[in-house]
Amino acid sequence: VISMLGIAVTGSAAQFMSTRLGRIPVTMSLKVAGGASFYAMCILYEEDQSKWLVLAVYLARTWIMNSTGGITKSIIHDCVSSEVRARYASFDSVNQSMWAGSAALGGIIIDHYGIIQNFYTTATIQLLALFPLGLVASMVPKENTTQNAVESRR
Repeated sequence: VISMLGIAVTGSAAQFMSTRLGRIPVTMSLKVAGGASFYAMCILYEEDQSKWLVLAVYLARTWIMNSTGGITKSIIHDCVSSEVRARYASFDSVNQSMWAGSAALGGIIIDHYGIIQNFYTTATIQLLALFPLGLVASMVPKENTTQNAVESRR
């Protein structure tokens, strides 16, 4: 319950920030912060810090990383014509099913190197996944803020 409430709050905050700063900068910043918090969680665990501190960092990381789902979907919808939008939306289903393959790979990494190495690998892959987002940044239309809407009516 705490995890879902945190995602709802951070998702709303991310949406608000994206109307002021832009969807790509907010998404990339939050993903970097989420990756950094994943590394921090691993380091805290390795240094045998309080389990409550590790849990708090884990929750913050979960909230941050999952707060951009609505923003990234809106980016896809804005960049793809309505005729092919369903095709691109289906990629989200593929993305969702990738968790099973990811879990299998994670199990192999855990067996050979341990769970912390699995977490470091996951954090690194999540950060590397930002490169495609950076490549499409120039194609993403600016978020239409209330101020922009008022100015366009004048």
